[in-house]
Amino acid sequence: EAIVKSSDYPIKYSLLDYGIEFSLKGPEQPQYHTRTFKLDPNTFYATLQTAGTAYLVRGDIAKKQFTVLRSGVECPSVSPDGRTIVFKKKVDARPDGWRFYALDVATLEERPTAATSFVDDQAEWLDNEHVLYAMPHLGSADVYAARTDGSERSRLFMHDAQSPIVVR
Repeated sequence: EAIVKSSDYPIKYSLLDYGIEFSLKGPEQPQYHTRTFKLDPNTFYATLQTAGTAYLVRGDIAKKQFTVLRSGVECPSVSPDGRTIVFKKKVDARPDGWRFYALDVATLEERPTAATSFVDDQAEWLDNEHVLYAMPHLGSADVYAARTDGSERSRLFMHDAQSPIVVR
């Protein structure tokens, strides 16, 4: 609520509009993380983390409700055409044991992307078939491009770069 009240621009919706409220129970509580992506004037996706589990939720602004779609989804990124969501999925106990998976929005079927290395980054869509992500190395990073259908190996997109952003 502090963000809503202190924002330079009016924020039309708040998580409190959806009946989600959190109270601190102690230092062992996980942080609340969310990323929202608006697909149309009424629908958006977000991650909601509680009790150590992250969930992908679909929000309906008109109904002021979330629908939980699945657990184990972090850092989702919606494709430009709105048909696919790429997200990080924990596949190994190592701290960096994340891999990118693609989720078909219509069927909710997931598949691994071409990014076969452990990746702990936010995916950025290059186009409707490829995502960009950074892989750290010796104090720097390289940006790679991966097909979301897993049909090709990831390829180096830009050397000594990180945090890719595509301007549409």
